[in-house]
Amino acid sequence: MTNTASQIQDICVTANKSIESVKDCFKDIIEFMENDVTMQLRDFTGMARSYGEDLRNIQNSITSIEHTSIEFTHSMGFIKEQVDHVSAASADNELGVNDIISKNDLTTDTADKIMKVAEDNSNNAREINDIIERFKQ
Repeated sequence: MTNTASQIQDICVTANKSIESVKDCFKDIIEFMENDVTMQLRDFTGMARSYGEDLRNIQNSITSIEHTSIEFTHSMGFIKEQVDHVSAASADNELGVNDIISKNDLTTDTADKIMKVAEDNSNNAREINDIIERFKQ
């Protein structure tokens, strides 16, 4: 074999080794992609789905709290309205009681005056009786 042919053969052997080395590198890269990167992407996808589910749950909870707060606000408004009605009724009752007390005082005064008139009439009747008794004697 000639020196040139031997060199070409050495270059081919070296090239084949390099190609085999590149092939092994690609094999390692593919294996890494399949085993590590793909698994990590699956895990990441699972976590993302889980986070998405958690976010939906949180969003649903916040929406529920919002609806409950709105209902609570409406209920408090209704209770305030009812308290206003009770307050107005109480004020009306107070006016009514004050009117009754005023009329009761007026009735008491009138009764006192009638009793005074009756007492005066009784005294007058006694005095008239005394005068009549004097004429009889």
